[in-house]
Amino acid sequence: MKTNLSILSLFAALLVNGSSVLAANTTTVPHFEVACASGIQLCEPPFSVSIKTTKPLQAVQLKYDILANRHCSPIRLHIFVDGKLVKTTGFLGWISAEPPFDTLPLTADLPLPLVKPGIHVVSINAEGRSGGCNSGQLSAWGGSLQLTVLPQP
Repeated sequence: MKTNLSILSLFAALLVNGSSVLAANTTTVPHFEVACASGIQLCEPPFSVSIKTTKPLQAVQLKYDILANRHCSPIRLHIFVDGKLVKTTGFLGWISAEPPFDTLPLTADLPLPLVKPGIHVVSINAEGRSGGCNSGQLSAWGGSLQLTVLPQP
């Protein structure tokens, strides 16, 4: 019991002193939808979120989840940090997809490149592909997004 209290006291002291040894900074967008104005498979405008990092070369983890009724065709995500393309996912599916699209993943969970301290803009363009309700142009897409600035080891 005494050991447990000591560990708890140490943890409380870390929190009170503002230490971020164990803390991650997460920005969550529980649901969003983008109406595509481009009239082609590559949706414009992109969806953008700002994040803040405070330590040198911090890692950022991106998690995107498909939500019901946000789109009804395959999409892949082009992910930009401060205007520079850093990742492109494989094609993702949609809820209630029929074969052969029912085997596509509904989540993208991936690390982004290390970033310097400051405010950064993470932008995502969705690119559609024919299938489901898509007959040649992506009209809308969306989901939920979580960006976590990871603590340094």
